[in-house]
Amino acid sequence: MEWYEHPLLAALPKAVRSKLPLAAATFEAGDVVHAAGQQVERVHFVLLGTINLLHKDQTLGVKSVVELAGPGHLVGAQTERGSAVVARHEAVAAEAVRTATLEQEIFQALLLESPPFAMAFIRYNELRRELVEERSIAGGKINIESVRVNDDLIRRVTISYVLTNRIIPVALKSGTATVALVDADLKKVEHDMKRLLGASRVVPLKISQKQFDEFQRRHLGMDLATPAGEDELAWYREVRGRDYSIHYENPFESLLEKAKGKDLEIDGAAVVRLSDKIIGEALDLDASDIHFEPYAGGMEVRFRMDGELVARPESVRKDHLAAMLSRLKVLAGMDIAERRKPQDGRATAVCNNRKVDLRISSVPTRFGEKIVIRILDPVARLMDLDTLVVSREVLDSILWMGERPYGMILICGPTGSGKTTTIYSLLMRKKDQPVNIVTIEDPIEYILEGITQVQRNPSVGLDFPHAVRAFLRQDPDVILVGETRDPETAKASLEAGLTGHLVLTTIHAGNVFASLYRLSEMGIDPFIIANSMVGLISQRLVRRTCPVCAENAPYHRRLIEPLGLPGLRKPEGDFYMFRRGRGCAACNNKGYKGRMAVFETLRVVDDFKHLLAENRPFSETRAAARKLGIYHSMRQYSALLLGAGLTTPEEISRILFYERGEDLPDASKES
Repeated sequence: MEWYEHPLLAALPKAVRSKLPLAAATFEAGDVVHAAGQQVERVHFVLLGTINLLHKDQTLGVKSVVELAGPGHLVGAQTERGSAVVARHEAVAAEAVRTATLEQEIFQALLLESPPFAMAFIRYNELRRELVEERSIAGGKINIESVRVNDDLIRRVTISYVLTNRIIPVALKSGTATVALVDADLKKVEHDMKRLLGASRVVPLKISQKQFDEFQRRHLGMDLATPAGEDELAWYREVRGRDYSIHYENPFESLLEKAKGKDLEIDGAAVVRLSDKIIGEALDLDASDIHFEPYAGGMEVRFRMDGELVARPESVRKDHLAAMLSRLKVLAGMDIAERRKPQDGRATAVCNNRKVDLRISSVPTRFGEKIVIRILDPVARLMDLDTLVVSREVLDSILWMGERPYGMILICGPTGSGKTTTIYSLLMRKKDQPVNIVTIEDPIEYILEGITQVQRNPSVGLDFPHAVRAFLRQDPDVILVGETRDPETAKASLEAGLTGHLVLTTIHAGNVFASLYRLSEMGIDPFIIANSMVGLISQRLVRRTCPVCAENAPYHRRLIEPLGLPGLRKPEGDFYMFRRGRGCAACNNKGYKGRMAVFETLRVVDDFKHLLAENRPFSETRAAARKLGIYHSMRQYSALLLGAGLTTPEEISRILFYERGEDLPDASKES
């Protein structure tokens, strides 16, 4: 804006305007235009930038912006001629500012001698008063946008506390804490402020949920960036301010139309925006699952990252609960009217040119349906076996299994233990060979070129055993069966292994010997198991120590030796030394970065098959496997990871437990 375009100056006749003794003034962000109580000799016509007029409440210690003077505004104007002008508020440039200035005496003369100028000034004052009243602090209420919040107070109470309780500490002076809150138990607030800030008195000021949301978006997302290690929610700040737009391929339009008529507002802009944001955040954070967990006051959202469930700081409000759950069910093709029994569904989402499959399931709970979304990226980069497996001995065992021309390789472990990744890494070795590889999966988690992949579809009779029998007529060399969960699938897979095909499949079991027991429990003849099986792999996932912040840390022998890990270095006195991450920016202050597998392997050689065919006790088969050198335990693999500084004893203790009759090695012996 040029000086002659300022609304008040433009109201003057051109002849008068051209003779005004105006002077130019510029200020940088943070410069003081005038202090509170200072005599102001010139009026500033703001042409560029914004000037904040600040008021400090001496009782509460709250410094607030009572007025914003932008282009077209005045700063330092006085209406009474001849009286000294003393500034009531401090004026500070919020950014680069350019003004045209005029002496107070000349400004007051213009008000008396130029009616157009006086009328323009009256209109300006009326508008200014309305704006000031909207920003004022009065009657136990506060406009949080008008208050300069002390960032240090936010850090002292933690961002997590602010977001969870919707309480903003505004100021602390002489033992009095001023807090802005949406709705909270005042006794609890007083207790918290005494505990966190040492306040002896608390002054609560009311704000609306809309004001809190705006404060959260603008202030917490931008102004409170802290160094890593000081903010436990640094991992979330990266995605907090991002907007997401997600396209769902082949949505269930008929269900969506029906749902719109049920007064659930599932297609409301707020619900659509929130659901897209949560899913988009999960994709950016590389989360494997999203948990929507309703409770009495709303719904908590948790992401599974590196195997750990982490709560999203921003929960879903109670008034959005029903609409959010209904929208997720509609996207998955579920019946939104059915809330009494579990349901399953799926959807395909595209976000920022990244396409993922969503497996969505619901179960009824006391406060509503809990929904879990599993995120599957079909084009994710697979790891090579050489990278996946640290131990040379275990790698050789797995490669030996993959080189067998026929038989079954059984991979076991709980849900989410990385079985699919291992089995696909093994298939990658095979697909470069001149072989025909076919798979039956539910779902298809990775897409591999050169492999025929089939999606299980029970609704048309395409289940695991039927697919295996169909594959046998397709001249296969290698068959992948997604999961062995029933006797019919187990029998079909084992028979395929006996008839000249290499079969890879998974099963839910605790270890390799428990997997053999599961097959026997399904009614499979031990002779068929013994002659079809070429190898078994069991695995778990542990978090990997952050390589950036890893350092030596002592662990007392009473914590380490019960784990029974062979080949560890001798302790220094009563303490073992292992690597542990202290927390840094690279690992979001967790001390861990990524996950890795811990393996147990059993190769089934000819000298071992008769023990399986005779259905000998597991203690006997385990001892024989060790004697033959075909068994590598999870304890051995864990000891290798600890010795290499790749994980910590805390992670190993999560996956190992003592089994009665298991001959644990002496942890203090050197390898």
